[in-house]
Amino acid sequence: MLTSGTSALPAIWGIYVDMAGELEKHSPYAWYGGGLEYRQDFADPTKSITPYIGFGVGYYAGHLHDLQNENFDKLGGKAFFGLQFRGGTLLELQYNHLGKQYDRDLSRFGLSLGYRF
Repeated sequence: MLTSGTSALPAIWGIYVDMAGELEKHSPYAWYGGGLEYRQDFADPTKSITPYIGFGVGYYAGHLHDLQNENFDKLGGKAFFGLQFRGGTLLELQYNHLGKQYDRDLSRFGLSLGYRF
């Protein structure tokens, strides 16, 4: 990750990887994506909880499992808000925008629990 700016609150550029639908039973589609993200912290990262917000742009590939049964790949994006706890654990609400494919809206909200290192 790259940090920019001279303020006490870092702006961070990084790489992201996302997926949706693969672990859900009977999901009509599954996709994987990855790209470049920008994150802005809103508190000193040494505090016990650091809220942050960000966005990303990347490439997404996936498969529709309904009437069309087709593969797709496209440019997409994400916006997110999260809380990072001391030690690296995070809780994040995100919206991935992929638009429509064969009249199916592939965009969705997600809630992630993870670890940032």
